[in-house]
Amino acid sequence: MKRYLIIITILLTYMFYLYGNTRVPIEEVDIIVGFGYDVMDKSNGQIQYSVPFNSYIFKPNEEKLSVTKTGRGKNLTEAEQDRDSKVERKYISGLEMVYVISEKYAKMGIKDLIDERFRNTEANDMAYVVVCKGNSEDIFSFQELGYISTSDYIYGLMKNIDGYNFFSQNYKLIDVFVRMDSKGRQVLLPYIEISKNGLNLTGLALFNKDKMVKKIDIKEARILNLLREDNVKGVLSIRKDNKKYIDFYAKSKNRKVKCYKENGKYKFDINLTLTGEIISNTLYEDILSSKDVKEKFEKDMKQQVENMCNEFINKMQYQYKIDCLELGRYGAAEFGRLKNVDWNEIVSNSEIKVNVKVMVESEGRGDY
Repeated sequence: MKRYLIIITILLTYMFYLYGNTRVPIEEVDIIVGFGYDVMDKSNGQIQYSVPFNSYIFKPNEEKLSVTKTGRGKNLTEAEQDRDSKVERKYISGLEMVYVISEKYAKMGIKDLIDERFRNTEANDMAYVVVCKGNSEDIFSFQELGYISTSDYIYGLMKNIDGYNFFSQNYKLIDVFVRMDSKGRQVLLPYIEISKNGLNLTGLALFNKDKMVKKIDIKEARILNLLREDNVKGVLSIRKDNKKYIDFYAKSKNRKVKCYKENGKYKFDINLTLTGEIISNTLYEDILSSKDVKEKFEKDMKQQVENMCNEFINKMQYQYKIDCLELGRYGAAEFGRLKNVDWNEIVSNSEIKVNVKVMVESEGRGDY
Protein backbone atom coordinates (compact mmCIF):
# COMPACT_ATOMS: atom_id res chain seq x y z
CA MET A 1 0.00 0.00 0.00
CA LYS A 2 2.80 2.40 0.91
CA ARG A 3 4.45 1.72 -2.46
CA TYR A 4 1.29 2.64 -4.35
CA LEU A 5 0.82 5.86 -2.33
CA ILE A 6 4.36 6.89 -3.27
CA ILE A 7 3.73 6.13 -6.94
CA ILE A 8 0.47 8.11 -6.96
CA THR A 9 2.17 11.06 -5.24
CA ILE A 10 4.90 11.07 -7.88
CA LEU A 11 2.32 10.92 -10.65
CA LEU A 12 0.33 13.83 -9.26
CA THR A 13 3.49 15.91 -8.79
CA TYR A 14 4.53 15.19 -12.37
CA MET A 15 1.08 16.21 -13.63
CA PHE A 16 1.25 19.48 -11.71
CA TYR A 17 4.55 20.46 -13.30
CA LEU A 18 3.43 19.26 -16.71
CA TYR A 19 0.19 21.21 -16.84
CA GLY A 20 1.07 24.09 -14.54
CA ASN A 21 -1.97 25.72 -13.01
CA THR A 22 -4.33 24.00 -15.44
CA ARG A 23 -6.00 21.37 -13.32
CA VAL A 24 -6.80 18.08 -15.00
CA PRO A 25 -8.90 15.44 -13.22
CA ILE A 26 -6.94 12.23 -12.94
CA GLU A 27 -9.91 10.37 -14.46
CA GLU A 28 -9.22 12.24 -17.71
CA VAL A 29 -5.58 11.14 -17.99
CA ASP A 30 -3.88 7.96 -19.21
CA ILE A 31 -0.57 7.30 -17.43
CA ILE A 32 1.64 5.14 -19.63
CA VAL A 33 3.56 2.43 -17.76
CA GLY A 34 4.78 0.32 -20.68
CA PHE A 35 5.53 0.60 -24.41
CA GLY A 36 5.50 -2.30 -26.86
CA TYR A 37 6.97 -2.82 -30.32
CA ASP A 38 5.73 -5.45 -32.81
CA VAL A 39 5.87 -6.11 -36.55
CA MET A 40 3.41 -8.18 -38.55
CA ASP A 41 3.49 -9.66 -42.06
CA LYS A 42 0.83 -8.48 -44.53
CA SER A 43 -0.62 -10.46 -47.43
CA ASN A 44 1.17 -8.25 -49.99
CA GLY A 45 4.55 -9.21 -48.60
CA GLN A 46 5.04 -5.94 -46.73
CA ILE A 47 5.33 -5.55 -42.98
CA GLN A 48 3.19 -3.50 -40.63
CA TYR A 49 4.40 -1.90 -37.43
CA SER A 50 2.26 -2.33 -34.33
CA VAL A 51 2.98 -0.22 -31.23
CA PRO A 52 0.84 -0.76 -28.13
CA PHE A 53 1.12 1.08 -24.85
CA ASN A 54 0.01 -0.16 -21.47
CA SER A 55 -1.47 2.52 -19.20
CA TYR A 56 -3.25 3.20 -15.93
CA ILE A 57 -6.70 4.73 -15.94
CA PHE A 58 -8.47 5.96 -12.82
CA LYS A 59 -12.20 5.60 -12.18
CA PRO A 60 -14.30 8.07 -10.14
CA ASN A 61 -14.63 5.45 -7.40
CA GLU A 62 -10.80 5.52 -6.98
CA GLU A 63 -10.43 2.20 -8.79
CA LYS A 64 -7.24 1.92 -10.87
CA LEU A 65 -7.31 -0.21 -14.02
CA SER A 66 -4.89 -1.16 -16.77
CA VAL A 67 -5.67 -0.82 -20.48
CA THR A 68 -3.72 -1.42 -23.70
CA LYS A 69 -4.07 0.72 -26.82
CA THR A 70 -2.42 -0.08 -30.14
CA GLY A 71 -1.57 1.78 -33.33
CA ARG A 72 -0.48 0.36 -36.68
CA GLY A 73 1.31 1.80 -39.68
CA LYS A 74 3.90 1.39 -42.43
CA ASN A 75 6.65 2.65 -40.18
CA LEU A 76 7.22 3.39 -36.51
CA THR A 77 6.16 7.05 -36.67
CA GLU A 78 2.96 6.31 -38.59
CA ALA A 79 2.05 3.55 -36.13
CA GLU A 80 2.59 5.87 -33.15
CA GLN A 81 0.43 8.57 -34.76
CA ASP A 82 -2.32 6.01 -35.42
CA ARG A 83 -2.17 4.92 -31.77
CA ASP A 84 -2.30 8.49 -30.48
CA SER A 85 -5.35 9.22 -32.62
CA LYS A 86 -7.27 6.49 -30.73
CA VAL A 87 -6.58 7.91 -27.26
CA GLU A 88 -9.63 9.75 -25.95
CA ARG A 89 -7.84 11.28 -22.98
CA LYS A 90 -4.62 13.15 -22.43
CA TYR A 91 -1.76 10.82 -21.69
CA ILE A 92 1.45 11.16 -19.73
CA SER A 93 4.67 9.47 -20.82
CA GLY A 94 8.00 9.57 -19.06
CA LEU A 95 6.86 7.32 -16.21
CA GLU A 96 6.97 4.09 -18.21
CA MET A 97 8.55 1.17 -16.38
CA VAL A 98 9.20 -1.23 -19.27
CA TYR A 99 9.75 -1.47 -23.01
CA VAL A 100 8.66 -4.82 -24.45
CA ILE A 101 10.04 -5.71 -27.90
CA SER A 102 8.80 -8.72 -29.83
CA GLU A 103 11.40 -11.20 -31.00
CA LYS A 104 10.50 -10.58 -34.63
CA TYR A 105 10.98 -6.82 -34.22
CA ALA A 106 14.28 -7.38 -32.38
CA LYS A 107 15.62 -9.61 -35.16
CA MET A 108 14.68 -7.00 -37.75
CA GLY A 109 16.60 -4.35 -35.78
CA ILE A 110 15.84 -1.93 -32.95
CA LYS A 111 17.84 1.07 -34.17
CA ASP A 112 14.74 3.03 -35.21
CA LEU A 113 13.01 2.75 -31.84
CA ILE A 114 16.25 3.42 -29.94
CA ASP A 115 16.84 6.56 -32.04
CA GLU A 116 13.26 7.70 -31.37
CA ARG A 117 13.57 7.07 -27.63
CA PHE A 118 16.95 8.84 -27.48
CA ARG A 119 15.55 11.98 -29.14
CA ASN A 120 12.40 11.98 -27.03
CA THR A 121 13.07 14.24 -24.03
CA GLU A 122 10.23 12.64 -22.07
CA ALA A 123 11.46 9.04 -22.46
CA ASN A 124 12.37 7.29 -19.23
CA ASP A 125 15.87 5.94 -19.86
CA MET A 126 15.77 4.03 -16.56
CA ALA A 127 12.91 1.80 -17.75
CA TYR A 128 13.76 -1.86 -18.33
CA VAL A 129 13.94 -3.27 -21.87
CA VAL A 130 12.97 -6.90 -22.56
CA VAL A 131 12.38 -9.11 -25.59
CA CYS A 132 9.29 -11.31 -25.70
CA LYS A 133 8.14 -14.37 -27.57
CA GLY A 134 5.13 -13.54 -29.73
CA ASN A 135 3.74 -10.00 -29.63
CA SER A 136 4.10 -7.36 -26.93
CA GLU A 137 0.38 -6.63 -27.28
CA ASP A 138 -0.37 -10.16 -26.07
CA ILE A 139 2.08 -9.69 -23.19
CA PHE A 140 0.30 -6.50 -22.08
CA SER A 141 -3.08 -8.25 -22.36
CA PHE A 142 -1.95 -11.08 -20.09
CA GLN A 143 -3.18 -10.61 -16.52
CA GLU A 144 -0.82 -11.74 -13.79
CA LEU A 145 -2.70 -12.35 -10.53
CA GLY A 146 -2.10 -9.66 -7.91
CA TYR A 147 -0.85 -6.97 -10.32
CA ILE A 148 -2.72 -4.00 -11.76
CA SER A 149 -0.85 -4.25 -15.05
CA THR A 150 1.55 -6.59 -16.79
CA SER A 151 4.05 -3.73 -16.83
CA ASP A 152 4.05 -3.74 -13.00
CA TYR A 153 4.77 -7.47 -12.99
CA ILE A 154 7.61 -7.23 -15.54
CA TYR A 155 9.09 -4.29 -13.64
CA GLY A 156 9.09 -6.32 -10.41
CA LEU A 157 10.62 -9.29 -12.21
CA MET A 158 13.44 -7.15 -13.61
CA LYS A 159 14.03 -5.18 -10.42
CA ASN A 160 14.73 -8.39 -8.51
CA ILE A 161 16.51 -10.24 -11.30
CA ASP A 162 19.96 -9.71 -9.81
CA GLY A 163 19.32 -12.09 -6.93
CA TYR A 164 19.72 -15.25 -8.98
CA ASN A 165 21.37 -16.80 -12.07
CA PHE A 166 24.08 -14.11 -11.97
CA PHE A 167 21.90 -11.55 -13.72
CA SER A 168 22.85 -7.88 -13.43
CA GLN A 169 20.78 -4.71 -13.55
CA ASN A 170 22.20 -3.63 -16.93
CA TYR A 171 18.98 -4.06 -18.91
CA LYS A 172 17.64 -0.51 -18.87
CA LEU A 173 17.10 1.77 -21.84
CA ILE A 174 20.20 3.78 -20.93
CA ASP A 175 22.27 0.58 -21.06
CA VAL A 176 21.08 -0.03 -24.63
CA PHE A 177 22.04 3.57 -25.53
CA VAL A 178 25.54 2.97 -24.19
CA ARG A 179 26.18 -0.46 -25.72
CA MET A 180 24.49 -0.59 -29.12
CA ASP A 181 27.10 1.27 -31.20
CA SER A 182 30.10 1.17 -28.85
CA LYS A 183 33.34 -0.58 -29.78
CA GLY A 184 33.62 -3.95 -28.08
CA ARG A 185 30.17 -3.73 -26.46
CA GLN A 186 27.09 -5.88 -27.07
CA VAL A 187 23.45 -5.56 -26.05
CA LEU A 188 21.96 -8.36 -23.96
CA LEU A 189 18.29 -8.28 -22.99
CA PRO A 190 16.13 -10.55 -20.81
CA TYR A 191 13.76 -12.80 -22.78
CA ILE A 192 10.23 -13.38 -21.45
CA GLU A 193 7.36 -15.57 -22.62
CA ILE A 194 3.93 -16.75 -21.57
CA SER A 195 3.67 -20.41 -20.60
CA LYS A 196 1.21 -22.55 -18.67
CA ASN A 197 2.91 -21.32 -15.50
CA GLY A 198 2.38 -17.66 -16.34
CA LEU A 199 4.70 -14.96 -17.64
CA ASN A 200 8.29 -16.02 -17.04
CA LEU A 201 11.88 -15.08 -17.73
CA THR A 202 13.23 -17.91 -19.91
CA GLY A 203 16.64 -16.69 -21.10
CA LEU A 204 18.61 -13.93 -22.76
CA ALA A 205 18.39 -12.34 -26.20
CA LEU A 206 21.85 -11.89 -27.76
CA PHE A 207 22.39 -8.94 -30.11
CA ASN A 208 24.93 -8.04 -32.74
CA LYS A 209 24.78 -4.25 -32.83
CA ASP A 210 21.03 -3.47 -33.13
CA LYS A 211 19.80 -6.91 -34.27
CA MET A 212 18.90 -9.91 -32.14
CA VAL A 213 20.73 -12.97 -33.41
CA LYS A 214 20.09 -15.66 -30.80
CA LYS A 215 18.04 -16.59 -27.76
CA ILE A 216 19.76 -18.70 -25.11
CA ASP A 217 18.07 -20.51 -22.23
CA ILE A 218 18.52 -19.87 -18.51
CA LYS A 219 21.19 -22.57 -18.15
CA GLU A 220 23.43 -20.91 -20.73
CA ALA A 221 22.48 -17.43 -19.54
CA ARG A 222 23.76 -18.30 -16.06
CA ILE A 223 27.24 -19.06 -17.40
CA LEU A 224 27.27 -16.11 -19.78
CA ASN A 225 26.36 -13.79 -16.90
CA LEU A 226 29.04 -15.32 -14.70
CA LEU A 227 31.68 -14.69 -17.38
CA ARG A 228 30.50 -11.21 -18.30
CA GLU A 229 29.23 -9.52 -15.13
CA ASP A 230 30.77 -8.54 -11.80
CA ASN A 231 29.19 -8.47 -8.32
CA VAL A 232 26.40 -10.85 -9.31
CA LYS A 233 24.84 -13.76 -7.42
CA GLY A 234 23.51 -17.20 -8.19
CA VAL A 235 23.38 -20.86 -7.20
CA LEU A 236 25.90 -23.39 -8.47
CA SER A 237 25.41 -27.10 -7.86
CA ILE A 238 27.31 -30.37 -8.00
CA ARG A 239 24.95 -33.32 -8.43
CA LYS A 240 25.89 -36.97 -8.34
CA ASP A 241 22.25 -38.09 -8.47
CA ASN A 242 18.85 -36.96 -7.14
CA LYS A 243 19.86 -37.75 -3.56
CA LYS A 244 23.52 -36.75 -3.56
CA TYR A 245 24.13 -33.08 -4.31
CA ILE A 246 25.43 -29.79 -2.94
CA ASP A 247 24.14 -26.25 -3.66
CA PHE A 248 26.44 -23.25 -3.33
CA TYR A 249 25.01 -19.71 -3.28
CA ALA A 250 27.89 -17.78 -4.81
CA LYS A 251 28.76 -14.15 -5.38
CA SER A 252 31.14 -13.27 -8.17
CA LYS A 253 33.39 -10.40 -7.18
CA ASN A 254 36.63 -8.81 -8.37
CA ARG A 255 36.23 -10.20 -11.88
CA LYS A 256 39.32 -9.32 -13.88
CA VAL A 257 39.98 -9.57 -17.60
CA LYS A 258 43.44 -9.33 -19.13
CA CYS A 259 43.96 -8.83 -22.86
CA TYR A 260 47.35 -9.28 -24.53
CA LYS A 261 48.97 -10.45 -27.75
CA GLU A 262 51.35 -13.31 -28.45
CA ASN A 263 52.76 -13.77 -31.95
CA GLY A 264 50.11 -11.41 -33.29
CA LYS A 265 47.22 -13.37 -31.78
CA TYR A 266 44.86 -11.91 -29.16
CA LYS A 267 44.58 -13.73 -25.87
CA PHE A 268 42.20 -13.13 -22.97
CA ASP A 269 42.42 -14.28 -19.37
CA ILE A 270 39.19 -14.12 -17.34
CA ASN A 271 39.77 -14.45 -13.60
CA LEU A 272 36.72 -15.13 -11.43
CA THR A 273 36.48 -15.23 -7.65
CA LEU A 274 33.40 -16.93 -6.21
CA THR A 275 32.60 -16.60 -2.53
CA GLY A 276 29.48 -17.66 -0.70
CA GLU A 277 27.69 -20.19 1.45
CA ILE A 278 26.51 -23.75 1.19
CA ILE A 279 22.71 -23.80 1.27
CA SER A 280 22.16 -27.56 1.00
CA ASN A 281 24.44 -30.57 1.11
CA THR A 282 24.00 -34.33 0.98
CA LEU A 283 27.17 -35.05 -0.98
CA TYR A 284 30.16 -33.95 1.12
CA GLU A 285 30.13 -35.49 4.59
CA ASP A 286 31.77 -33.57 7.45
CA ILE A 287 32.26 -30.47 5.32
CA LEU A 288 31.60 -28.32 8.40
CA SER A 289 34.27 -29.92 10.51
CA SER A 290 36.85 -31.15 8.00
CA LYS A 291 39.17 -28.68 6.30
CA ASP A 292 40.17 -31.34 3.78
CA VAL A 293 36.56 -31.99 2.76
CA LYS A 294 35.92 -28.26 2.42
CA GLU A 295 38.99 -27.81 0.23
CA LYS A 296 37.96 -30.79 -1.89
CA PHE A 297 34.57 -29.20 -2.50
CA GLU A 298 36.20 -25.89 -3.46
CA LYS A 299 38.49 -27.71 -5.90
CA ASP A 300 35.61 -29.74 -7.39
CA MET A 301 33.44 -26.64 -7.79
CA LYS A 302 36.32 -24.73 -9.37
CA GLN A 303 36.80 -27.53 -11.91
CA GLN A 304 33.11 -27.77 -12.70
CA VAL A 305 32.68 -24.00 -13.21
CA GLU A 306 35.77 -23.82 -15.44
CA ASN A 307 34.43 -26.70 -17.53
CA MET A 308 31.03 -25.02 -17.93
CA CYS A 309 32.69 -21.72 -18.85
CA ASN A 310 34.94 -23.37 -21.43
CA GLU A 311 31.98 -25.20 -22.92
CA PHE A 312 30.06 -21.92 -23.32
CA ILE A 313 33.09 -20.09 -24.75
CA ASN A 314 33.53 -22.85 -27.32
CA LYS A 315 29.90 -22.47 -28.36
CA MET A 316 30.20 -18.67 -28.43
CA GLN A 317 33.27 -18.78 -30.68
CA TYR A 318 32.22 -21.52 -33.14
CA GLN A 319 28.42 -21.29 -33.21
CA TYR A 320 27.30 -17.79 -32.18
CA LYS A 321 30.46 -16.03 -33.41
CA ILE A 322 29.67 -12.86 -31.45
CA ASP A 323 31.52 -11.31 -28.54
CA CYS A 324 28.68 -11.52 -26.04
CA LEU A 325 31.21 -11.39 -23.17
CA GLU A 326 32.35 -7.90 -24.29
CA LEU A 327 35.99 -8.95 -24.35
CA GLY A 328 36.49 -6.48 -27.19
CA ARG A 329 35.94 -3.73 -24.66
CA TYR A 330 39.15 -4.76 -22.90
CA GLY A 331 40.96 -5.19 -26.19
CA ALA A 332 39.99 -1.68 -27.27
CA ALA A 333 41.13 -0.30 -23.93
CA GLU A 334 44.49 -2.08 -24.22
CA PHE A 335 45.28 -1.52 -27.91
CA GLY A 336 43.10 1.47 -28.83
CA ARG A 337 39.79 1.90 -30.66
CA LEU A 338 41.12 1.06 -34.09
CA LYS A 339 39.01 1.55 -37.21
CA ASN A 340 37.70 -1.41 -39.20
CA VAL A 341 38.26 -3.77 -36.29
CA ASP A 342 35.65 -6.52 -35.93
CA TRP A 343 35.81 -7.65 -32.31
CA ASN A 344 33.31 -10.43 -32.99
CA GLU A 345 35.78 -11.97 -35.45
CA ILE A 346 38.82 -11.29 -33.24
CA VAL A 347 37.25 -12.81 -30.12
CA SER A 348 35.95 -15.79 -32.08
CA ASN A 349 39.53 -16.57 -33.12
CA SER A 350 41.25 -15.72 -29.84
CA GLU A 351 42.54 -17.93 -27.07
CA ILE A 352 40.35 -17.44 -23.98
CA LYS A 353 41.41 -18.87 -20.64
CA VAL A 354 39.18 -18.94 -17.55
CA ASN A 355 40.60 -19.18 -14.03
CA VAL A 356 38.17 -19.69 -11.14
CA LYS A 357 38.81 -19.41 -7.42
CA VAL A 358 36.14 -20.74 -5.03
CA MET A 359 35.97 -19.89 -1.34
CA VAL A 360 33.31 -21.09 1.09
CA GLU A 361 32.67 -18.31 3.60
CA SER A 362 29.75 -19.91 5.42
CA GLU A 363 27.93 -23.21 5.73
CA GLY A 364 24.64 -21.59 6.66
CA ARG A 365 23.06 -22.99 9.84
CA GLY A 366 24.85 -26.29 9.43
CA ASP A 367 23.57 -29.84 8.97
CA TYR A 368 20.22 -30.89 10.43
